[in-house]
Amino acid sequence: MKYLCLLALIFNSSPQIIAQTENDFRRFNQDLYTLITDSVAIPKMEYTRIKTYLQHIDEQNWESAQKEEEKLRAQKNYRFEYEEFHKRLGLIVDRYQRDIKKGAVTEFLDYGYQSDPKWTNRYKVQLRLLYSFQEMQSVVEFEYQLYYSGSALLLIGDQITESF
Repeated sequence: MKYLCLLALIFNSSPQIIAQTENDFRRFNQDLYTLITDSVAIPKMEYTRIKTYLQHIDEQNWESAQKEEEKLRAQKNYRFEYEEFHKRLGLIVDRYQRDIKKGAVTEFLDYGYQSDPKWTNRYKVQLRLLYSFQEMQSVVEFEYQLYYSGSALLLIGDQITESF
């Protein structure tokens, strides 16, 4: 059992995994950009399910009592966070697709991410795009959170914010 844990630790810290994660971040942000700006394509993007959320809490280097408290909070608020995130994202998608039909133009610029200091395998992500509409041009930044489950990036939390 000790060797299995050691192998898992080595595997989780290998450079190849980090490179794959970078590719996942790039692809995820491209997919989010497509979702916001393309009325035909529907990329596969998943929101963290409650079971996975609870596993995410178990991964943290916290005291047992803190984990249990966070699990109770997650179970109580999960439905609200899920609905709130999807409402916010839906409003963004509707507005951008409506503007694009009226002639707005968008261009994927870049993305960035940083580890969340309070959570293991959780990231604050920024997606930047160029938005042009009726003589106005602006860089728009979306910020949201992702959880890396070891095999996929998943949306998490109730916020996706937009700033110009």
